Amino acid sequence: MIFLSSVTVYGQPEKIPCVEDFELKVMNPYVCFEMLLDISIFFLLCILD
Repeated sequence: MIFLSSVTVYGQPEKIPCVEDFELKVMNPYVCFEMLLDISIFFLLCILD
């Protein structure tokens, strides 16, 4: 599952393109919720595997 606004977890990047190991800089509460949901789903899938 990929959210459309997932790139906003990186804030304003110093260089482009964004890569997954950039520091996370959540820009708003909605994105923070999405990030927590993504992490929760990941851990749930790891536990159920």
